[in-house]
Amino acid sequence: MNFLIYLRKWLGLDVFENFLWINAPTMSNLATDTYIEGTQIIIGENSCDLILRPNANVEIAGIFKGKIIGLGNNVVRIRGALDGILSCDKMILFQGGGLKGNAYISKLVVQQGAVMDSEVSFMELVPFIHAVERIDFDFIKKL
Repeated sequence: MNFLIYLRKWLGLDVFENFLWINAPTMSNLATDTYIEGTQIIIGENSCDLILRPNANVEIAGIFKGKIIGLGNNVVRIRGALDGILSCDKMILFQGGGLKGNAYISKLVVQQGAVMDSEVSFMELVPFIHAVERIDFDFIKKL
């Protein structure tokens, strides 16, 4: 599947994106800072910071307060509420979803009925080059 993700990114196609979310595991009620690998769906009330490894994807289906920092080729889907800072490659804000805070993204998809009370910048907050070695939770606490 990783080959298909890289091919999609290289071609600029989102044809395979829905396959990322089929049978994705869920995480709930997070209270400690967490690294995310693979594709995860976050439900419940969560208050922590997340670092998304390269090619990791996350869907916020509950309430999330904190920072989500992607280290490259990350998709973040918001069906619930996100209050904080978001840095990722692509953000999808679904109807009924809400974003409050700052977003630093490359691509944005907003469905009708979504709520945005935020400042959106189309840029990288975290540089991808050697980001895995430099980015940790001490770093993002300062953002």
